[in-house]
Formats: sequence, C-alpha cells, structure tokens
Amino acid sequence: MLRRVLFIAELLCCALLMACGATPSADETTTSPHPPPGRRAPQAVSSGDVIVAALRASQVENDPIAALAHVERALRQIPEQKELVWLASRLCGDVPRCEPEVYESRLRKLDPGNGVVWAGPLMRAQARDDRAAEIHILEALSREDRFDVYWNTLLSQGALALSAQATAPPPKLLNGPLTNAINDVSAWLSALAVPSLTAIAKSCSEERTRDVQIAERCRNVARVLQQGDTYAAEAVGLGIAQRSVAPDSPSMIALTERAAVVSYQHQTARDILGEQVEREKMSAQLIELMKKLRREQDVSLAVLRWAGVPLTP
Repeated sequence: MLRRVLFIAELLCCALLMACGATPSADETTTSPHPPPGRRAPQAVSSGDVIVAALRASQVENDPIAALAHVERALRQIPEQKELVWLASRLCGDVPRCEPEVYESRLRKLDPGNGVVWAGPLMRAQARDDRAAEIHILEALSREDRFDVYWNTLLSQGALALSAQATAPPPKLLNGPLTNAINDVSAWLSALAVPSLTAIAKSCSEERTRDVQIAERCRNVARVLQQGDTYAAEAVGLGIAQRSVAPDSPSMIALTERAAVVSYQHQTARDILGEQVEREKMSAQLIELMKKLRREQDVSLAVLRWAGVPLTP
C-alpha cells in the first residue's frame, strides 16, 4: 500500500522542475504612482529580483533579517502582491521580535480561502505546546478552500531574475542559466514551504486521528491541502486523508488509487523533462506555463500531454 511510501518522498522533493530548464524572458516590474512635483520617482520594483534576493539571503546567506528587509521594501511599493505578502509572513517567523500576524492578516484579506494563512499560527501553537490553540487553528484551516504558496508565480519570476544574473558559463553540461535557476529557486522555495506542511502532518498524525472528532477535522484539512498549488501539499493531504479513514474501506481504496495517479504524474513528468536535450528551450516553455497556470500539478499535466503519454498509470 502507498500509505507510507507516497508522501514522505513527495514532501521532501516537492519541486516538479528540479531537473529541467528554461530561457529568460522579461521579468515583471511594477512602478509606484507618479510622485508630487519636485519629488523624485521611486525606482521600479522587480518582483523577480526581490524574490531572488530574499530567498538567497534566507537560504544561502542564512540571514533572515536581510531576507525580510528585501520583501518589506518591495511591499511598500506593491502592498497587494499576494506572493510577496506570503513570503514576508514566512520569513518573519525566523526573525526575532517580528510579528508574522501582521502579514497573515493582510494575506487573509488579499486572498480569502487560502489556508496557508493558518500554517504560521499552527507552527507557533506547536512550539509553545498549546494543544487547545492547535485544535482551534486546525478547525479554521479545515474551512478554507485551498492551500497555496504561489509556487508557479514565485518560481517563474524568481528563476527568470536569477538566470538574468548569470555571468559565467553554466557548470552543468546540459543545463543553461535558466535551467540552473529553476533548480536553485525551487530548492529555496521548498525549504520555506515544507515546514508548514510538516506542522500540519504532525497535527493530523496517525496517533491523533484515532480520535473520531480529530479524524473528521483532519479529513477536511486533507481536502484543503489536496486543492493546493504544489505536489507537496497534495501529497501531504492524501497522506492525512489515508490516516483519517478506516483501513480497507472504500475511501481508503479510492485514496490509494488517487495516490498512485499523483505519484505517477509527478515522476513521469520529471522523467520526461530530465530526458530533454534542449533543456533551455523546454525551460522557457515551462516558464510560460507557470505564468498561466495556478498549480504545479497543472504544469506537470501539460508536460504529459505534450509528450503524448497517458495521464494515468
């Protein structure tokens, strides 16, 4: 049974695009409104450059304060950029005396129905061993529609910006600047996204879901995760759902079949991308898909259709 095989592996390698590539195109920039006469116009903000600077500071330089500062400067010009608000909320949790609730509240207004706003509160409740708060937060999460970390947006903009910064020949024979950039940015994003999912999986552990009420709540949480925009969220959601139903029940059989399909689609798409010789060309096409599609899984399905392979095992 795939109950245990599935999603620890999927959680730890949540990026579909770890072995593929792309080519640069223009990054999105946003300018602030026209300044009053005599005042100098602020420089345009490149979301991609902000994403790269923040992720690099967080994951490479181990400087969460600098990482958050990059995003905060951008948000002063583009305060309604949802993906940057989420990034700020996640980075804020690693900064002493920072208050992530400010960003979580803003994101709740900007993107109603996105359960990712409850991940931070859940991790903080677990850190202080507040079981009552943990249960309350799970209940709130269970009523949301989806669990999005803006994967495609952050990855596409960040990879384009990072590839534009490349000055030396790529170290890998088959990979060009955008291919390597996708690999780097996806790894950095994964490191930020995985702890949230780990916290949810802990709250809906096998031991805890033996309680009937908790199992029901966790089934609803699993539904939210399965509507998320990453394979990792969907994988964790399926794992929680499997723990929350009776063994050998019709629900378990259906979940196991769904798990097999998701695992097949994820791995097959990665295999197809890894076989490409013109990786930069393929990477450029992937970037365009990421700009148009909300979910990482949708990009994977597009790859399968392009290759003419079945969508199910």
